[in-house]
Amino acid sequence: MSGGEKTVELPASCSECLFFRPDRENRCHRHAPGPGEHKEEVPHWPKVSPDDLCGDGALPDEETPAHIDCHACVYWHRLPSGFKPIRLQGRSPEWWAEVGLCRRWSPSPSREDMRHAVAWPVTHAGSGCGDGAAPAPETLTGALAEMSVD
Repeated sequence: MSGGEKTVELPASCSECLFFRPDRENRCHRHAPGPGEHKEEVPHWPKVSPDDLCGDGALPDEETPAHIDCHACVYWHRLPSGFKPIRLQGRSPEWWAEVGLCRRWSPSPSREDMRHAVAWPVTHAGSGCGDGAAPAPETLTGALAEMSVD
């Protein structure tokens, strides 16, 4: 191997990955959901087999958290007025009381003209992913400092 090549150590399977959530029906929480076209859209993290493997996995170590909880993520925005969904989508009013908008990814260009404005996906405060980031206290200014993440 030449000196400029990057080496990556992958887990042997999803069950050994930082982002594997066996408590959530074997769901992979590696990536944050992207924006969509429908308000109040609740994303579903993909189900994986514990024996599966991908190139985005990561091994546990003491310095890397498995994921950032939504409520602690700089990209998560909880509306001051809360959510009052038109349809509960099989979730309780208590669940909806603890949701916010995931704004991790910007919208991508489309081949078709979007008829609706972008809608940010709704995620629960206790969910999380590997794309999240905890805010640095010294960088919280303006609108970010006013966000509620409790």
